[in-house]
Amino acid sequence: MKFPEIRSVSEDVITIRFGDKIDPRVNDQVIAFHQFLQQKKFTGYLESVPSYHTLAVYYSPYAIARISPYRQNTIAEIVKAEIKALLDECGENTRLREKETVIPVCYDPGFAPDLEFVARHCGISTSEVVKLHSAAIYRVYFIGFIPGFPYLGINPDLLQVPRKKVPDFSVPAGSVALAGMQSGIYPYQTPGGWQIIGRTPLHMFDKNSETRSLLTPGQTVRFRAISLSEFNKISGE
Repeated sequence: MKFPEIRSVSEDVITIRFGDKIDPRVNDQVIAFHQFLQQKKFTGYLESVPSYHTLAVYYSPYAIARISPYRQNTIAEIVKAEIKALLDECGENTRLREKETVIPVCYDPGFAPDLEFVARHCGISTSEVVKLHSAAIYRVYFIGFIPGFPYLGINPDLLQVPRKKVPDFSVPAGSVALAGMQSGIYPYQTPGGWQIIGRTPLHMFDKNSETRSLLTPGQTVRFRAISLSEFNKISGE
């Protein structure tokens, strides 16, 4: 298959597939074009949403129809042609790099109901789990599942654990969890099936802020282990 692959998936969404696997280089292409579209908005463009290797582009068919009412091509074909031209213009542009974000995490047993399971599954101690998790450097591949939930990768090989067979009915806000190659942070209380190993006192999602989500695709993230007293202090602030 030749990439990027441009495909119409509905009357108002085009997807651009840059690859078929979780790969930082592929994700760089996704985010670079996502950022490029923020500057080079075509007529009818609404927003674009990045994932691991695909970018979904949302547009208004009505806005395009108003400027091209007599064209023989369908609206989807018009948008595809516009995206193809913008891909060519974007070329080898690289994404804008952002400063590394440090997320404080308390790995206290009261916040980490699955830490013991992760340690047993990996054949190491709980302190080694914490050391490995807080030493790794992560990339925010995309925000999904629920608003503000970051998909972070890639976990160290030794920490790649399965999802739960039976999801939890309620996961507390700020819970830091593992699943396969990924780490994630639950922005608010919700059901979830990842292995919970800690909690951050930071608010991951604020509907009243300009960006709403604390993390954005393409950011670099590192976890910093903190004590329970430091967690309570940051929470109070």
